[in-house]
Amino acid sequence: MPSIALARTDVIVGVDTHKDEHVAVIIDGLGGRLAEQFIPATAAGYAQLQAWAHAQGHIVAFGVEGTGSYGSGLTRFLRRNGHTVYEVSRPPRKAERRLQGKSDTVDAEHAARQVLAGTATAVPKLGDGDIETLRLVKVARDTAVKAHSQAMITLKATLVTASDELRAELEPLTDFKLITACAAFPPATELGDAGTAMRHVLGTLACRWLTLHEEIKIHSRHLKARTKAVAPQMVAAYGIGPTSPPSCSSPRVTTPTGSAPTPPTPSCAGRVRSPHPRARPTAIDSTAAATGRRTRRCFAAWSCGCAGTHRRSRTSSDAPPKGCRNARSSAASSATSPARSTSCCPPPTPPRPRHNRLDVYRSINALAESTNGPYKAE
Repeated sequence: MPSIALARTDVIVGVDTHKDEHVAVIIDGLGGRLAEQFIPATAAGYAQLQAWAHAQGHIVAFGVEGTGSYGSGLTRFLRRNGHTVYEVSRPPRKAERRLQGKSDTVDAEHAARQVLAGTATAVPKLGDGDIETLRLVKVARDTAVKAHSQAMITLKATLVTASDELRAELEPLTDFKLITACAAFPPATELGDAGTAMRHVLGTLACRWLTLHEEIKIHSRHLKARTKAVAPQMVAAYGIGPTSPPSCSSPRVTTPTGSAPTPPTPSCAGRVRSPHPRARPTAIDSTAAATGRRTRRCFAAWSCGCAGTHRRSRTSSDAPPKGCRNARSSAASSATSPARSTSCCPPPTPPRPRHNRLDVYRSINALAESTNGPYKAE
């Protein structure tokens, strides 16, 4: 609804819809509640609601809950008579309903105030035309496909508990041959034993599967013909069908003669996974990628100006490496004193030397001999 100032003579109608009876509440343009009414969910009740709203003032809009289910008939009636209708969602149970209470009149008033506040802006559809036709046919087809799959699953699960002779006869067959063989079982008038009951149940499930199979073919034929008549360009596109168009489809790419064909780039290219995961780079690989050449580990890092890799000693004529934060200072120092080292990184602190236990003992003995003479056992 456009954001305009409403007068007190303007009215907004909120409707809480149900299967047999609707509840309507009228508020004025300033938010004051005027009246409420219960109407039957019939054509006569819709006309009664329209006349009652006109008697209250100038109708600005209607806010209706459940425009796609119980309120679909009222929505079509109001829109065909030139009224503005907005779809109002039911309030959350844990928030507004718990604070304001729950009743049909409260819900109807909530729908009217949502329209007045401007939070309800969805315009419902009329529910007729080609879109509604396709929706109805697809609903029937989807339910038939679900029952079709359930019948096959139930038949195979029941066959597991059959006798060994019947299982050896039926389990090696394909799905369609299994259905045909089970449908050929004669109907049983009396179920005297478990074997007769097993054949009766398998035959019933097979006949149900065949019936649903034919029903699905009829729905698919109607759906294909109607979709082709409504949207021929969509159906003509590569990879799009009338039942379930893919979420991402790429058109065919034509290349001139003599050039290599370029595969199209679909919008779902991110779903393709790499066959071999990339290994995590090590410190040596990172250094090689930065310097452009392979390096080896340095076991005497204190003897050179690098941090763990052997490199040739940098001279004053060499330019400092790109990206070094001391590049300018290194260049200036090399210009003033060429003899000084221009290494961009300061030499690291040499590690503490490791001493062998035998070397320690020898050092102690040497110190004792130099002080007191050689040790002699008494």
